[in-house]
Amino acid sequence: MSSPLRLRRLKSAYLSAYAGLPKTIWLLSATVFVNRAGTMVMPFMTLYLTRERGLSVHAAGGALALFGLGAMCGAYFGGRVADRIGPRWVMIASLLATGVGFQVFAFLSEPKAIVPAMFVLAFLMESYRPAASTALGQVTTPPVRARSFVLMRLAANLGMTIGPALGGFLAVRDYRWLFIVDGATCAVAAGLLWFFLSDALETSARAARESAKRPGQRRPLKDGPFLAFCGLKLFQAMVFFQLFSTWPLYFRNEYGYREDGIGAFFALNGLCIVFFEMQIVRALERVDRMKLIGFGALMICAGFGLMPWGDSRAWAVLTVLVWTFGEMIAMPISMAVVADRASDAHRGAYMATIAMTFSLAYILAPLVGTALYEHVGPDAVWHAIAVLGIALFFGFRRLSPLLRPD
Repeated sequence: MSSPLRLRRLKSAYLSAYAGLPKTIWLLSATVFVNRAGTMVMPFMTLYLTRERGLSVHAAGGALALFGLGAMCGAYFGGRVADRIGPRWVMIASLLATGVGFQVFAFLSEPKAIVPAMFVLAFLMESYRPAASTALGQVTTPPVRARSFVLMRLAANLGMTIGPALGGFLAVRDYRWLFIVDGATCAVAAGLLWFFLSDALETSARAARESAKRPGQRRPLKDGPFLAFCGLKLFQAMVFFQLFSTWPLYFRNEYGYREDGIGAFFALNGLCIVFFEMQIVRALERVDRMKLIGFGALMICAGFGLMPWGDSRAWAVLTVLVWTFGEMIAMPISMAVVADRASDAHRGAYMATIAMTFSLAYILAPLVGTALYEHVGPDAVWHAIAVLGIALFFGFRRLSPLLRPD
């Protein structure tokens, strides 16, 4: 077989994974890309607070926990309001308010102003997430839902190949630019939603409100299997969110990387997701979803757990590739499970509940992670995570019979 023919077949197989996705999902993903291409603040927030503002590692962990509390409140607000008025207005308002919030945050210098501002900023930022997931659930059907979440994640991670890498470049010069650029991209994303997606999202929201009038709609807080799922996701997310607290500290202090080097590893993660996640999810569509999530959680934990066992650049790359592989399996399939489980009347509430789970993890992750890091030792964080991965693997498998699609 000739090389050009081989390449054409490879290209055709790659693009076929994207076939059948609604135009609205492509447009929604485009706004996510623009927003995430400016994501520069959070990957470097721990370093910003400790190096630029003089906070101790533990104090920075407390500030990030407050950020998580704000995110939790914002997720609840965003999901509940999305059920009432539709997700588009929540998304647009969140992006515009976040853009303004970043501009203000760039000029705060005192810890007593920065810490409460982090709560407000998180509230504004995280009200967007459940609304976006609600919108995606409303405009897709179950057969394409997992791949639709992949496309939105792909857009986010393609943006993340740009944002943290550029953020690391700017951070070694002036951290203030991170907040200014991040805020500007929020405003641009809000504009794209307003001009290109308002009609489509309003139509799907109206149809969802009609469907929600049917009796017997499930509620998330009375759905036992779903709550058990959220409990396991809490621990998985606590592991994953070490990326924004102890992971950059470990890569700087133990591996010797500067901010721009750390940003390059974030970019590697994003590129892997862009090129391989859709193909992986498409290939695994017929495999039991809960077992896949359990395996993905195990791989995430294994990637972090491997870090103390080497110190070379090649080893650092290997660890990132392992947890990235786990992320590509566990994350999009998890969101499809939630979207399929959600009732039309309470889709926003379901998305708010899973978003609040991630926000609670964001509170607990830096507190637990930085406490272990400081008081037991940097390696203790990753040893504990390795053990937790085994428990998560079996926990998700145990839930499999209870969370099969209706």
